[in-house]
Amino acid sequence: MLRVLFVNNFCQPDYLANSIYIGLNLDKNIEIHTYCVPAHLFKNIGWNEKIETNSKYPLITGYPGYFLSGKIEKAPYIDSPMKIIKKIGDKFYDKIIWGSIWRDRQYLWDAVNAGYKKEDMIALDGEDFQDGLDELFPIMSYFKREIYEDLENENIFPISFGIPDFLLLKDLPEKTQTFATVIPDKPETYIFDNEEDYLNDYKRSYFGNTKKKGGWDCLRHYEMLSKRCLPFFQEIEKCPKKTLVNFPKEIIKYTNTFAEKGHIPPDYESINKEIYDHCLNNLTCSQLVKQIFL
Repeated sequence: MLRVLFVNNFCQPDYLANSIYIGLNLDKNIEIHTYCVPAHLFKNIGWNEKIETNSKYPLITGYPGYFLSGKIEKAPYIDSPMKIIKKIGDKFYDKIIWGSIWRDRQYLWDAVNAGYKKEDMIALDGEDFQDGLDELFPIMSYFKREIYEDLENENIFPISFGIPDFLLLKDLPEKTQTFATVIPDKPETYIFDNEEDYLNDYKRSYFGNTKKKGGWDCLRHYEMLSKRCLPFFQEIEKCPKKTLVNFPKEIIKYTNTFAEKGHIPPDYESINKEIYDHCLNNLTCSQLVKQIFL
């Protein structure tokens, strides 16, 4: 059994932290320890309830997001701060993950002083901005979503959001419309008030509109892919090479040439299957965990 300390105060939704946590939670051979319950990830507490959890920022945490919230059942072991410090000193934890390194760096120097190896100290940087915490690169395995050319560094590893394994459709559903309803930056198209209807709209669509927003990596891409809907990704050719590194960029560039004309590729089914296989092997939450355990 691999014992993992997941350091995150969960004060604000962080989709990268949530993706990794779900992947850890799905592995029966991983025992998760933390000091704060990720309440928004548990079933029956998700997005629709607009919960406030462990936070002084109710207007932010009130909307933890579709797709990743309200999905898990297995609770972590809750360790008190004093227990955590002692267990770190005793090397009780096999891996320590800082889920939102810019927001919560508790116990970092305890782990350094205890002699944890770089590969066993994992920093997740899920912020949209491209700055990194340079001082941590030499002592941690540092994973970042948005990596632009001027931040490329051998000590920074690319990563992205993930698809909860159980939400990835195995069979290609019937398609009844060319494009999904929601169009980014057009609020009048944001008509769905529950997750099921929202995702079912992608399920029956050949394509869904998406684009770079706060960052190139966006949860919307994965919501589409989970329902076997191909992203019509605006300007994907401008995406930095180390951002969305596991995303099927080249295939999407090809399908974009049809989507921009409102056409369905003649080989849509085979392309869709190829992308499904790619997602299964690279973009599920479980695969993300394998990527960070170097």
